Amino acid sequence: MAKEKKSDGELVFNFPTGISLMLFYALAMQCMSTLAIVRKETNSWKWPIIQLIFMTTLAYFTSLIVYQILI
Repeated sequence: MAKEKKSDGELVFNFPTGISLMLFYALAMQCMSTLAIVRKETNSWKWPIIQLIFMTTLAYFTSLIVYQILI
């Protein structure tokens, strides 16, 4: 998989792509049980939804900015 190439011969997973993916996975909300506990503790879906949207948005834009800087 490390040597996967596009049709033009360019590597699919180059350095900027790798760093961007690592940042996304580090910052994104990946633990659904955390959302369930927040729902249980707050007795509302408001905070889990805010938490999910915020963490996903933060991860996406951080990854996008870093990818654009490294290209």
